[in-house]
Amino acid sequence: MSDVPVLPIGQAVPLCELGYIVNPCHTERVVSPWRQAGNLLSALCQTSLGASLHSLYLRGSVPRGTAVEYRSDLDAVCVTRSPPPILPPSFQAAVQARVLQAHPFCTGLDLRIVPHDKLLNPNRSAALQFFMKTQSLCIAGEDITANWT
Repeated sequence: MSDVPVLPIGQAVPLCELGYIVNPCHTERVVSPWRQAGNLLSALCQTSLGASLHSLYLRGSVPRGTAVEYRSDLDAVCVTRSPPPILPPSFQAAVQARVLQAHPFCTGLDLRIVPHDKLLNPNRSAALQFFMKTQSLCIAGEDITANWT
């Protein structure tokens, strides 16, 4: 066993009075310095992808307001327009390096890139759709989850 203490940072998914999952992610919960890291990620995706960027979402502890400096990472889903742009294999690594260099308190960047048409296919992306609807925050582009039930 390790001597690293277990941090009390987890939480149950909140439910409304009818028993539906309530998305706990809100813009005001993305606080400094995480806001700056998210802003840089958004700017890099917008600059690199241009009109191919459909939307960008943060998920996990950052948009819930529970991120801990030097312990938490930045989790994101980048939705591209269809057909997806042809990105160099180094795209994700380059974005990750820029964000982590500018924000060393962030332990990592998990950037998932998914084309819009594949995201809307429930046979391929039902789990991702669920997480985006219930545990994500749109920080750039059109929030496609707003119309999902």
